[in-house]
Amino acid sequence: MDAVASFEEAYGPDGTPRAAIGSNVPVREPKVRSTTGGHEASLPAAPARRTTPGGKKQAIGAARRPRNDLGIVRLADVKPERVEWLWHGRIPRGKLTILEGDPKVGKSTLAIDVAARVTTGTAFPDGYVPEVGSVLLLTAEDGLADTVRPRLDAAGADAGRVHAWESVAVDGGDGNPGGIRPPSLPQDIDALESLIVRYGVALVIVDVLNAYLGAAVDGHKDQDVRRALMPLAKLAENTRTAILVLRHLNKSQGGSALYRGGGSIGIAGAARSILLVAVDPDDKDRRVLVSQGTNIAAEPEALVYELGSVPDLGCARVRWLGTSTHTSESLLATTSHEERGALTDARRFVVNLMANGSVRAQDAKKLGEQEGIKGRTLDRARDVEGVTLRRDGFGKGAVVWWDPPADARQPLSASHGEYGDGEHDATEAEQGLCLNDEMLPVHTRQVPVLGGCGETSHHIRTPSDAPAPVNHVRIAQ
Repeated sequence: MDAVASFEEAYGPDGTPRAAIGSNVPVREPKVRSTTGGHEASLPAAPARRTTPGGKKQAIGAARRPRNDLGIVRLADVKPERVEWLWHGRIPRGKLTILEGDPKVGKSTLAIDVAARVTTGTAFPDGYVPEVGSVLLLTAEDGLADTVRPRLDAAGADAGRVHAWESVAVDGGDGNPGGIRPPSLPQDIDALESLIVRYGVALVIVDVLNAYLGAAVDGHKDQDVRRALMPLAKLAENTRTAILVLRHLNKSQGGSALYRGGGSIGIAGAARSILLVAVDPDDKDRRVLVSQGTNIAAEPEALVYELGSVPDLGCARVRWLGTSTHTSESLLATTSHEERGALTDARRFVVNLMANGSVRAQDAKKLGEQEGIKGRTLDRARDVEGVTLRRDGFGKGAVVWWDPPADARQPLSASHGEYGDGEHDATEAEQGLCLNDEMLPVHTRQVPVLGGCGETSHHIRTPSDAPAPVNHVRIAQ
């Protein structure tokens, strides 16, 4: 019997279910609740069943029945859409994004900076302007009054658009008084959706993920995590909300950076964008934000920032400094004292080499090898010092050149930190950072900084010109 004949035996030529074979009992069309519009819809009833020689019940034609009652979607019925962005290339709308890093590295402060820009429509450091919207915070580690609110004020947020979800009411039952408990995911996914709709939320920040996973969810089991995050991802898609989930890194060393995130790899699998924040290996006072995984856009440039103190508010805020050549792998690589010393020597070599102008890349590498500098260390030193690559010609005859930066310096002495002429009157802040007694410049570009009333400026602010506080905040219970 072919597939068409088998189908018609069970359903009829027009797709209508036949009565049970050998019985006068008609097949009932069940009513089911639609998962999208909330309306009831009829689906084809289960086909008639027969008893096999082994005594088991088997549906006639079940293997070839229509699959629309199993959640099957025909791709011809799907309308193509473009990905929408809260922050282009980094935080998509309608998706989960992970922001991960070591404890105390400043993930929460960075998330507050993102929230501030969303509430005021202020451009991100790369120039992308977000659509103004509200923000919903789930914060388990920071106090609202002494930490979260001051950070919002320091970042220039419209605090009236920021809501914190602190608790869920619990029914005591049988006349007993009820109580409250912290929100739990995915248990309270319906309540989360209600809050998103009620306040017009564009961004949900979950800080940190493990604090809000239900007691039955094992954060280290892939199956548990995927089942818990699937409803959250679906909620983001249905509401066009960007959901930013924070998590800590684990303590393991080596291997792929993708596996350094705490908990199951299923957490990374559920996200469409993964952002990493880490201490800049070239300056412990700076931080680097890098995209370490997205399958919906080209990888954006890594960004550098620092956490500047705001004494009047007793907190820190983000000050963006420019771009970086670091990757997630280089940020998380274990760097020994010897390796740091090798980088210092390589940077001195590059500065001295560039003092005389452009050099062929091939010659630079040969000279570096003669000095005992490894190729990878030399490339890193070249990038840190702002040297650019230029290709001259085409094909096999092409030559790659190292071109010095516009502000190339005089050679550095190997014995001390002075410049080649033995004089430098500039202050450390004017020239750059001091590394192993040598003055080395920081090549960064200035970017817009968020002000107190949503304005932007093109200078790096000092703590004395921090934004004025916002006078109100709304808390969603």
